[in-house]
Amino acid sequence: MNAFNNQNTMQTPRQTTPSEGVPPSNSPQGSPAGMFEGGEEKETASEVLMEKLCQAALKAFVRLGGKRVTEAGGDQLERACAAMREAAVPVYDVMIADARETVGIENYVFLNVVLELAQVGLNALPSN
Repeated sequence: MNAFNNQNTMQTPRQTTPSEGVPPSNSPQGSPAGMFEGGEEKETASEVLMEKLCQAALKAFVRLGGKRVTEAGGDQLERACAAMREAAVPVYDVMIADARETVGIENYVFLNVVLELAQVGLNALPSN
């Protein structure tokens, strides 16, 4: 289960604090568990990493998409999330392989995959 699975996640982009870039703790989905169906515990490091990847990709999608995301309808946002879901596993596998090949670039590889997934979602939205 990942952030792209919750149909309500992208319906209304959350407000973020400028200094931290994270949702306020008093928001309905302010806690990480609020973004996932049931907020269940993750069992493996791989699942935790995928969860963090999906959360970061959704944040990047909303921030990079700006007005396109805020003005998109529920069906359009669901299509964008579906495209991101479809791309998540293949790019995750590439990310793990790339990070294992070269020590010290894990953060850059992670950020690259976050931006790649966000771009997949943006490409699924209609252009203005």
